[in-house]
Amino acid sequence: MDRLNFCHPMETGRRKHPATEAPIPRHFIHQVVCEHHGKPVMTLDWGWGISANPYLAFEILAGAPGDTVSVRWTDDRQKTASLETTIA
Repeated sequence: MDRLNFCHPMETGRRKHPATEAPIPRHFIHQVVCEHHGKPVMTLDWGWGISANPYLAFEILAGAPGDTVSVRWTDDRQKTASLETTIA
């Protein structure tokens, strides 16, 4: 299966801007849903402690060539993104 890549700043709200010392607002992914053929196989509840541009890997044991796998996330600002691939 192809790798799915996505980026997110994952700000904790505890850091300060280096030039201004102003707090950097909190901004993190709070839910990730992984689906196989549109059915959830894994749901993750994340918090501000996850690193920026997080890496996630998993195996689908019942997968077959041509099956679709998708990952979608929602952050604390209600922004969402999703990625989809087909098992080779």
